[in-house]
Amino acid sequence: MILSLRKKSSFLKLVIVMPAARTTYLPLFFLFVLLQTNYFSFSQNASYPFNEWVKKLSDKNGQTGSGLQDVLSLLKEKDTSDALSALNELEKKGSSSSKYFTARFNLLKAIWLADSKGIAAKENVSQLMKRALNAAYKTDNDSLASFISWNYGTTMYHFNQNEPATMYCLYSAEFDEKSPQKMNPNRCELMGDLLYRTQDYQKSIYYTHQAIVRETDTSYFAKNRIMSR
Repeated sequence: MILSLRKKSSFLKLVIVMPAARTTYLPLFFLFVLLQTNYFSFSQNASYPFNEWVKKLSDKNGQTGSGLQDVLSLLKEKDTSDALSALNELEKKGSSSSKYFTARFNLLKAIWLADSKGIAAKENVSQLMKRALNAAYKTDNDSLASFISWNYGTTMYHFNQNEPATMYCLYSAEFDEKSPQKMNPNRCELMGDLLYRTQDYQKSIYYTHQAIVRETDTSYFAKNRIMSR
């Protein structure tokens, strides 16, 4: 009888102690999980050089596409949710920088979205491109506006949107033809194709002819391209 009571007493102590232990350790477990989650999130954000990106995208004296390739090449290796999170964070950090940042960032996001989602994102891509172009106009930097306009036009070209593609590419082409650095043969060829699609045959002939006479590549592949033109 005494032995039986001792066993019961030990069992009661065990039952009492176990809930107490759970009560003590459960908050510690959740705290550990929370710290790990925050650390993981912080590590992901810290892995992106946001300050460097903002500086390059805001550079008024840099190349027209300053910072774009830096961001796109890194985001290319990330999944969609991670990349979008990084873009949102980048926008927050650079939103008050300058119109140069606004122009390049919206172009950057449009290019990323077009590559990630394709024609399904056509409307969103178009809106981002327009924002980029409007910001570029406000910088009074014609080269930047031409650069964004060309990217807008060629994106629409790949989406088979011939009219906006022709309008934005033609704006860029006419500006570039007035600059010391003329359009390269590949751009001239694309302009010839676009203008042919929209039945502007005289301009199509002009740009296609320029694609032929400006070609400097003498390889077999280039000769085939010239014949095609």
